[in-house]
Amino acid sequence: MVDYALGFLTDNIWIVCFLLASLYNLYLRKEYKPIIHLSLVLVVTFSVSKIIYSQVVVPQENIVEVYYLYWAGASIFIAATIALDHQIRKYAFHWPTKLAIALLLVEAFLHVAVHIDRNIVSLNSSALPNNHIDNAWWLWTMRNVFLNLDNLIILTSIVFPYKAFRNLDDIYKSRFGDAQMQRAFKRVDLLEKIIYIMPNSLKKAHAYQCVQSARFLLEQWGSKGEDRQHLYSANTLCDRARYLAFTSDEIPVEKLEELDGVPKVDYH
Repeated sequence: MVDYALGFLTDNIWIVCFLLASLYNLYLRKEYKPIIHLSLVLVVTFSVSKIIYSQVVVPQENIVEVYYLYWAGASIFIAATIALDHQIRKYAFHWPTKLAIALLLVEAFLHVAVHIDRNIVSLNSSALPNNHIDNAWWLWTMRNVFLNLDNLIILTSIVFPYKAFRNLDDIYKSRFGDAQMQRAFKRVDLLEKIIYIMPNSLKKAHAYQCVQSARFLLEQWGSKGEDRQHLYSANTLCDRARYLAFTSDEIPVEKLEELDGVPKVDYH
């Protein structure tokens, strides 16, 4: 029972650590929404699992029969909650999230393995299940070490810098063919002709500015032979120019920007 009490105390310390990590993300990395949610989900689910453990599992007469199954179920529940939260909010599964889910599933597997070893059939060739604490062997030690190690890894991952385990060069590894680049240039040429015949207005000036910026980005192609990483940005600027060119002049530019979800700015 002392081991269970020490485990309970250690778990509470981890909850406090995850709470501090959540506050760190919430106040200092406000734009990193997926990781904020990951850290908050970890705090809430860990706390709930501990409350249920203290109220339901601890009072059991033969706690060893349910202890490991409970924590296996809790680990699966926490992993599923993280995945479900990301799915509902349409968040990308960044590497800390994938790592947390993977470690929690491994943790659940170890819980089940020790439950089988202690309650059903021994996994180290003993004649009887290793129910007594004196029969502890490396599987139990591995599980105990892994529980604290995976908590440390998850905690570290949710406070790591944004660029952890990423190379800046990875951003520019998109490959675009010659045909895609040529279509983008033709699109810029066509939009320039359309904008040229627009009535003089602030919208015309903004549309022209967009296509000129798009052309500038596309013309970076060839500076190093295969510098095509600006294709998406150029097409986005073309989309904006087309929107400005084809929208009724009855809508003021300022109102148009608000309707299109673009923050209102001072144009003068």
